[in-house]
Amino acid sequence: MSATACGDDTSPARGPELDAGKDTGDAFDSGAVTEDSGPAPDAAPTVLVSSDGAKTISVDGSNLYFVSAKAKTSIGRVPTAGGAVTTIVSKVDGLDREVQADDGFAYFADLVNGPTNGFQVERANGTQRNVVAAGGDAFAPKGGNFYTGVACITSPLCPTKSGFGIVRVPSDGTPSGTFLTPTSSGLTRIRVDGTYVLWVENESISVLPLAGGASRNVAFASVSSLSLNGGYAYWTETALPSRLLRARLDTASVPEVIAAESAEFTRVIADGSDVYWIASVTGVATIRHLTIGSAANDVVHRSDKEPINDVALDATHIFFATSTAIYSLPR
Repeated sequence: MSATACGDDTSPARGPELDAGKDTGDAFDSGAVTEDSGPAPDAAPTVLVSSDGAKTISVDGSNLYFVSAKAKTSIGRVPTAGGAVTTIVSKVDGLDREVQADDGFAYFADLVNGPTNGFQVERANGTQRNVVAAGGDAFAPKGGNFYTGVACITSPLCPTKSGFGIVRVPSDGTPSGTFLTPTSSGLTRIRVDGTYVLWVENESISVLPLAGGASRNVAFASVSSLSLNGGYAYWTETALPSRLLRARLDTASVPEVIAAESAEFTRVIADGSDVYWIASVTGVATIRHLTIGSAANDVVHRSDKEPINDVALDATHIFFATSTAIYSLPR
């Protein structure tokens, strides 16, 4: 498959050389949970974008959205099956956070300078760009709604509240919001599905049932990445040696360690019965996979050439990005 990048480069789709296939990951020290060699090696990954990499990526439907590693202030879109890259946002200030895709749009935080300095969350699809909510840079779109943390004292989305909180607003930018729960000012991540809103504030993971009820603490942790799947929270910790944990959301429970070793864990993403994350140690980056319920994880892909920045999934493929290219592999 070939792709053009966000600029004018139309060279053949050849990315940097990466080591293909699954690997036993001998460069990593084993931890509390063992690593398996997995199935026989697969074919080399397919290059989706060859002349630009990505800081973060997100998949929605048949498209992958990414924050350009080269331009750093632009967002591109490429078909997951391969094809030309479309630049849908050419200039964003302060684009150092994640992009999230939903309902055919890329959502991102834009730093606004002026009398009201701060972040506003916007969405774009190439022909439309509009502000969804002002005042927060932790956010999550889902099914026509948008969840974000705001300072109510300055936000029209919760004018009758004080302090900080999470609000739900229509994704089309309609200037109305539903206040869901109070929070601290330290929100860094929000995840949402049809049942729960999950977020990180300071060094605490909390959850709120969307059907109603009180929010509660899930765990105290220094979180480097967060995912929500099947009634569980999944997260990786910033401390070394790294751990990947999960905890039930329907009731209070002791978090379960499902992987641990001396590598640095980041970018966890859980889907169905599978959990994927990035494990990095000096000179080596790997994408790990664990089937939920298994005691061992396997290495889906290994790179000795450069770090792996992010991973994303659809029903059939794993997508991953380095600073120089974006790739896909069959799941």
